[in-house]
Amino acid sequence: MKKLRKISKKKKTIIKIVLLVLLIVALFLAMFFGFKFLKNRLSFAVFKGVSKEIRVNIRNVYSDVIKQDLLSFVSTSTTKYSSNFDPILFYMSLKKNFKSIKKIEWSFSDFDRVDLSIVGVKPYCLINDRFVLGDKKRLFDKNVFEKFNFSGLYSAEINEDYLGEKLDKNIYLFLRGIPEERFRKFRISYHNDNEIDLILKESVAKALNISCDYLLRTNLDCFYDVEKFAMSDDLLKDIKKFGGKRKTVVLDLRFKKRIYAKK
Repeated sequence: MKKLRKISKKKKTIIKIVLLVLLIVALFLAMFFGFKFLKNRLSFAVFKGVSKEIRVNIRNVYSDVIKQDLLSFVSTSTTKYSSNFDPILFYMSLKKNFKSIKKIEWSFSDFDRVDLSIVGVKPYCLINDRFVLGDKKRLFDKNVFEKFNFSGLYSAEINEDYLGEKLDKNIYLFLRGIPEERFRKFRISYHNDNEIDLILKESVAKALNISCDYLLRTNLDCFYDVEKFAMSDDLLKDIKKFGGKRKTVVLDLRFKKRIYAKK
């Protein structure tokens, strides 16, 4: 009985310590975010009614038309601070009119000047050579990033059935989880969960002196199978024997503990 009581007391002590730590963390987070919110609110309150210069800094916006529209929007909305100016409503209106904007930041460094930073979505992946995936699931028309250099951007082909204003959540997670080396080495074509093709890029094939088209057929279950991909790399070294006429060599990785090759 004494041992049971000791164990019970220890458990209660541990629970109390854990709860105390959680409470301290929660208070710290509340103070941190509350301070940032109050700082902005107090800054706006201090500057209300005072005429100020708005200095705008735009980042990650790759369209001259959108940049100009942003400057016009800011000029119209914030020419002078007034008693009814609300930075939250301003941000909501900005996001509604400019979908490719990720966030805005206010800086009150001088009494007569306010710095406004507008940050756009940074492209992550080019989809079907028509759409751009940013840092969230939303898809943008490629024209929104007309000044962006797409040559070094990841790219993939996705079944059109999965495309809309936002990318399917599972496909988004799949794309975000693809290792950089695989993007660099292959053209990735997603048909469905059970059929994902990786086609060796021409530049890579040329560097390896391979005279045939080389395709890996995978699914979601084996796409991240390091052992299978290591085996396919070994097979790739032997593919040079398919000389002469250009052929397509398909390695199917979708089977347990084996790879099927066909040409």
